Amino acid sequence: MPESKPPGKRPQDEERDIDYLVCRQCNSPCYVFEMNAGKIAEAMCTICGNDDLLLFNIGDDDDGS
Repeated sequence: MPESKPPGKRPQDEERDIDYLVCRQCNSPCYVFEMNAGKIAEAMCTICGNDDLLLFNIGDDDDGS
């Protein structure tokens, strides 16, 4: 039986385009942000002024289809 390896980090995850973040403080989409190696490096919500990186989620890329 072949040995199964645990799933590793996929390179495309680090390089995928993020369209927006979601501010967890006011639940608004946020388009003012910078990513570095797949992680949020900087972000600012223009609605409520939140700039705490821990209070942002990466938005879903669902097309709805």
